[in-house]
Amino acid sequence: MANTGKEATFCMGDDAPLAVLSTKPHVLYDYFKQRFAQVTNPAIDPLREGMVMSLKMSLGKKGNSLQPVEENARLLHIDSPVLHEGDMAFIQESAFPSVTLDTTYPIADGPEGLQVAVKRLAEQAVKEVLDGAEILILSDAAILNPENLSKTTFVPPLLAAGAVHHRLIQEGLRMRTSLVSETGQAWSTHHMACLVGFGVSAIHPYLAHQSIRDSVRNQKAKAGAAK
Repeated sequence: MANTGKEATFCMGDDAPLAVLSTKPHVLYDYFKQRFAQVTNPAIDPLREGMVMSLKMSLGKKGNSLQPVEENARLLHIDSPVLHEGDMAFIQESAFPSVTLDTTYPIADGPEGLQVAVKRLAEQAVKEVLDGAEILILSDAAILNPENLSKTTFVPPLLAAGAVHHRLIQEGLRMRTSLVSETGQAWSTHHMACLVGFGVSAIHPYLAHQSIRDSVRNQKAKAGAAK
């Protein structure tokens, strides 16, 4: 897709073994599957079917949609839930208060460390929303620090999003903020769809972007060498 600018063509059936029955490691997204395929002809997309479908999202504090008051219109609108570095910088520098929550934790904490990290993340989210944060960025980018590479792992982004989403609902705070996932573990349309389904309004797949850039550079280098 990165090389051609076109999305791969898929068949309606999916005969991949269920992740829950597999003896191989799987990312969390693999445990969630579409229950049925609703087919349109031609395939529906926001370009050809803009009247009925859109990828646009809004970030910020949400008001009651049944009460059309001026305060409820104060939202940051984005054309797509998939963000690049420039989009992230714009969001963080905007007038909408944003806070980045680190989703990494030490490998030395062992399997029990995941539960502790998820609980800590949810508590931090509640605190930041109470302090006025209108955009929460759930980020595992700290793992890129050379000092952290061999010592740190991260909460799966789907688990992080779900935990924060439901904790904020329990506290009655969910409509006061939007969630953004900044993660290296999202590279397919299925991953993006799962994250949105779990309450995320935007995703910054930084590792996918970097992989595309590296691929383009390698192709240019090979083309130059061939000449």
